[in-house]
Amino acid sequence: IVAATLAFTTVQANALAQSNLSERLTDSRGIWDAFQTDRLAKLTLGVRTLGNEPAFKALIQQGDTATIADTLMERGQDLGADFFMAIDPAGLVLARSDKPTEHGADLSKDPVVGMSVRGEAAEGLWQGGDRIFHAVSTPMSTGDNQQGVLLAGYALNSEVAKSLARLTGAQVAFLTGAGHGVSASSLGPLEPALSAAFKATGPAKTGEAFDLTVAAEKYRAISYSLDNAARQPVGSLVVLASYAKEMAPFIKFRNAL
Repeated sequence: IVAATLAFTTVQANALAQSNLSERLTDSRGIWDAFQTDRLAKLTLGVRTLGNEPAFKALIQQGDTATIADTLMERGQDLGADFFMAIDPAGLVLARSDKPTEHGADLSKDPVVGMSVRGEAAEGLWQGGDRIFHAVSTPMSTGDNQQGVLLAGYALNSEVAKSLARLTGAQVAFLTGAGHGVSASSLGPLEPALSAAFKATGPAKTGEAFDLTVAAEKYRAISYSLDNAARQPVGSLVVLASYAKEMAPFIKFRNAL
């Protein structure tokens, strides 16, 4: 009787754990959307405030790159932005807060910057190298005269991943490219094992829960596409919930039984 009870409850517990984990992972999408909306709203407010200042527009008109860089660094610190860029009407970088001595890079073909060069405000995910950012850009103009573009961004780093992990009750990872390279995560030293797991399983289908084994531990996971302002994917958000953690209360009960 005990053996039959253990076998039956184990099967039922496994099915319930998978169902609970899948539901939690699906709910994580709403948490991510709210988090993303809040970040983009803060960036939009900061970018538009600076872009509407006549004194800053005058600096852009004069092309004083040193003073522009100083202003961007100051405003970037106030906003908590990881970068703040001023770009001329042709899409060339005039100055940036994170690399004050660099200028002249052509961003006119970037989907986010390109929209603002054409006179539209844009927001979404932005990829710089192997990092992903929430980014907002807005055109600066006086009347019909466009003077340039402002672009600012918040990085999707390990601190962000850990914050989301606390909100979702699961592990979080940001992947770049085809979904193999881990840009940042809440998994810490397990990041290489996570990259290896994705290389072994191949790209996941967006929005569908699947099982993934990372460093001998089994997870239920779900992947969401991270798109830029042109609706082109720049990476993925992956949320992972541990079977062992979900099953721990049952295992304790089973052992007692």
